[in-house]
Amino acid sequence: MSDIFYIGGYQKDDAYCLHCCEYSGSAMRILSAYEVSNASYLCLSPNKKYLYAVIETNTFKGVKGGGVAAFAIEAGGKLRFINDAPTEGEHPCHVSVSRDGRSLYVANYTGGSSTFFNVLDNGGIGAKTAFIDHNKCGIPSMAVASRQANPHAHFIQPFGDIGWQPLWVCDLGLDALLVFNDMGNELTRLAMPGGFGLRHIAFHHCLPVAYVVGELSAEVIAVEYTINANAELILKAGLPVSVLPSPDAKVNCAAIRVSPDGRHVLVSNRGGGADSMVVLKLDNNGSITGLSNIHKTRGVCPRDFAFTPEGDGIVVAYQDSEFAELLIWDGSGKLTPTAVELAVTKPTCVLFQA
Repeated sequence: MSDIFYIGGYQKDDAYCLHCCEYSGSAMRILSAYEVSNASYLCLSPNKKYLYAVIETNTFKGVKGGGVAAFAIEAGGKLRFINDAPTEGEHPCHVSVSRDGRSLYVANYTGGSSTFFNVLDNGGIGAKTAFIDHNKCGIPSMAVASRQANPHAHFIQPFGDIGWQPLWVCDLGLDALLVFNDMGNELTRLAMPGGFGLRHIAFHHCLPVAYVVGELSAEVIAVEYTINANAELILKAGLPVSVLPSPDAKVNCAAIRVSPDGRHVLVSNRGGGADSMVVLKLDNNGSITGLSNIHKTRGVCPRDFAFTPEGDGIVVAYQDSEFAELLIWDGSGKLTPTAVELAVTKPTCVLFQA
């Protein structure tokens, strides 16, 4: 039995940076490759019929800003290009789809903005429905001046149900978690400690807890969320928990995931020679109780990772070492390396079809 997965990444010597791959448990291989400029982040439609890829560039077809591309998923996981569209914000770095598959959301890193689109009946990208300039959402943190002099949208994901899905947005430059409605209006926000540098969020599978990773501070904050009688989303942040045994300003966090059994949070670290996968323990309420394991990786810059559909392994993408590796996950917090790896150009995103 094999599983289809996709790897997105940055271009190097050619334009092929989106790959359809096969995983069998004992091997990984590339089945096909596609020409997309810097397809650094990917997502699937809820019905798994379409794939969307950001085009992380500062210009798109001669216009300032990046783009986003839509593909139909055909037999064997092969992709068929449908269309693409400009996001109007530079270097889009995250993309997601609404629960009904009718809306597409993109976070644009440089300058800081979010772009919303309709999705066509054929899965293609339709009209732009909103553009949010994060310069109008607050004052840059400046706690880490080299990274936080401007807004930097890094994540946008619909999650929760108050009759519709609120949009959770991480802005690294503002040090703020922003929540928008589907029209682009801000509903609420949660300020993070200065220099935290929000990157991504992982939502617990069963509990009302979201885990926000700080790229710059190498910390994770658990955020409890509730919905009051007025259908308002209420956020409550816990204390930051370090993913390092001791502080190191050279280390930046990248990806964050909750384990399939909901008992651990995993984070990838890069930089400063401390490239690693870190495992945090969770209690029955979803609170972080501390470090469980730090696994030193063979590859440099573990930019992203994903659990296999069976939940017994993770595939880690090493951007700077240019390969992906399978690590065994036994559920206890331990990660075990294998000989299963895949050479791929500058990988930055791993996405299983299942």
